[in-house]
Amino acid sequence: MILKFTILGPPRTKKTSNRLIRVGGFHKVLPSKAYCDWLKTALQWGPMIRHAARKAHFDVPLQGRVAIRATFFRDANRGDLTGYEQALADALQEPLYRGMKQIREGIGIIQDDRQIVHWDGTRLAVDRENPRVEVEVILLEEEAEK
Repeated sequence: MILKFTILGPPRTKKTSNRLIRVGGFHKVLPSKAYCDWLKTALQWGPMIRHAARKAHFDVPLQGRVAIRATFFRDANRGDLTGYEQALADALQEPLYRGMKQIREGIGIIQDDRQIVHWDGTRLAVDRENPRVEVEVILLEEEAEK
């Protein structure tokens, strides 16, 4: 089973231009502002993506092992593939809470990025006029049959 969707807007990595802040005597590293802006855009697409997934008979968040195939259409030739993969993996996760505090945001397509076992076919491209991420989430057969 393959779930396909597109996240519009220029993708960003988490690690470019990290921000360092001081919290209660400790330093904390925050993702780049560009990544936070991209994640906010991705989260806005979340309800439509989840609705389309349920309509196509996917029970989201998906459980079990998954493979991801994505094409990152960037607005400029920058960043490395691993950085984009990490950013997308984090965005695909289900939000996580501890008590009343949200500690992780996410679209809610998979429960946790530990479910991703490979990224075969994932690549970088440039489309200055229409930056986006085209995503395929493949629910691996041995898990889908359970």
